Amino acid sequence: EQSPGASMTSEEKVQIALQLHALGVDVIEAGFPIASPDDFAAVRRIAMEVGNIVDEDGYVPVICGLSRARKPDIERAWDAVKFAK
Repeated sequence: EQSPGASMTSEEKVQIALQLHALGVDVIEAGFPIASPDDFAAVRRIAMEVGNIVDEDGYVPVICGLSRARKPDIERAWDAVKFAK
């Protein structure tokens, strides 16, 4: 949940990531993978779909996941983003 009462579905998150890619954003922070299974799935999907779109000029956005400085958080974030180029 982005803020109390304002949440997005995984599909909405993917659509926003696609728009950020279209705008040429270099780094897309896709979510907080350890927060919930849905957040993990959304970040993973964004990494797999948006993080592998290569433009004519070779541009591919960096997809990252938010994590605290704790090993389980970092590992969960890596598991979600490792499929991006």
